[in-house]
Amino acid sequence: MAKRLQARLNQQAPMARPVWLARLPLLGGGLALVALVAAAMVWLLNPQHLPLRTVRVQGQLAHVTPADIRAAVAPYAKQGFLHVDIVAVRNALEKVPWIYSAQVTRSWPDALLVTIQEQQVLARWGARGAGGLQRSPRRARTRSGSASSRSSPRVNARSATSAGASAARCRT
Repeated sequence: MAKRLQARLNQQAPMARPVWLARLPLLGGGLALVALVAAAMVWLLNPQHLPLRTVRVQGQLAHVTPADIRAAVAPYAKQGFLHVDIVAVRNALEKVPWIYSAQVTRSWPDALLVTIQEQQVLARWGARGAGGLQRSPRRARTRSGSASSRSSPRVNARSATSAGASAARCRT
C-alpha cells in the first residue's frame, strides 16, 4: 500500500490555469479592437481625409449667381465633409441678397447639396419700374432692372403721404 501511495504522489495532477490566463486571448482581441476604432476616429477627424469637393445647387436662380453661392460656401468648405457646419452654411447663404431660404445637406462621399429658393418680386416702382420690392419676412431688398420686376405691378407714389392716402382709399 505504501508503494501505491508513493506512486500516486509521484503522479501530480496538472495545475489548473488561472482564469485570467484563460481569458488573455479575449482581452488581447478586445484591446486590438479598441485600438483599431481609436485609429479610425483619429483618421476621420482629419478634414483632409474626407474633403468637400462638390457643391450641388438646386433651385431656379434668376438673381443669384453661382459665384455668389461659391463665395458664401467657400469659408466652410475647408472644414471637410464631416466637420462642415451645415447651419452656418445655411445662415451664410440666407444672408446673400435675393436668397429667401436655403437648405443644406451632406451627400456622401464628398458633396454638399444646396437647395435655394429666391425671393419673389412683388412690385416695382419709379418712372420706368426700375426698382423692385421682394417678399421676405426677414427683410426687404431692392434690385434695379431685373427681368421679373418688369412683369410685376408698378407702384407710383410721389411721396409717402400720397402713398399712404392711396393705400387708405384702396382699403375702404
